[in-house]
Amino acid sequence: MQTGAERLQFVVRFVQMDLDTLRPGDWLNLRDDLGTFFSGKPGEDLRFSRGSVMISPLAHPLPHEFSEENFRDLQAELRSILSTMIAWRNPGSLRQKQIPIQKRCSVVPLDSHGCPGQNIIQIVGPTRDMFLEGLFSLLQEDTGRIRCCPECDKIFYRIRKQQYCSRQCTNRANVRNWRERHEVKGQEADRAHSRYEKKKKAEVGQGAKVARRPREGRTCHSETPRES
Repeated sequence: MQTGAERLQFVVRFVQMDLDTLRPGDWLNLRDDLGTFFSGKPGEDLRFSRGSVMISPLAHPLPHEFSEENFRDLQAELRSILSTMIAWRNPGSLRQKQIPIQKRCSVVPLDSHGCPGQNIIQIVGPTRDMFLEGLFSLLQEDTGRIRCCPECDKIFYRIRKQQYCSRQCTNRANVRNWRERHEVKGQEADRAHSRYEKKKKAEVGQGAKVARRPREGRTCHSETPRES
């Protein structure tokens, strides 16, 4: 059975997808992945750490019946939910709107499974609603790895010490930081030269032409007007 982290990673990958580029085979794979979110392996049901809860899509459209429009609507909802969750981490953020979910709940005794007196809660409903029900249960766990890329604002799932959503964003940020550092160094060098020039002119006269201040290990002589 998939772990909560694996299911959250699938949610984030789905949110990142450009659905306009998917081919017919990609849509079939996406429907399979949607079914795996609930069942993991054939014959397994989705259970969450919140308690003994089993979530099952038992109303149309089922995962294998999900249309492209269904996926687009679900993706938009997921993107809104995760974006708002990330924004909530900052003080003063807007509150998230209520999201209606259609579901039916029942208590299923586990006596016949060798667990006398214990029960499991079964929640059933349409695929979209059960997906959101499962997501909300997962979001009660540690979601610190779900982040917004500081470079492009795309939502991503952080692996290890990852700071950006992709290598492209990492390279772009590194290049910009490199340029900013060198720009600052250039500005500091210009200010240092201005101070050096002012000092030299004070020593040899205002008409002196002062060369660029040499780097360490190099020598440079100021140019002064020749006497006629």
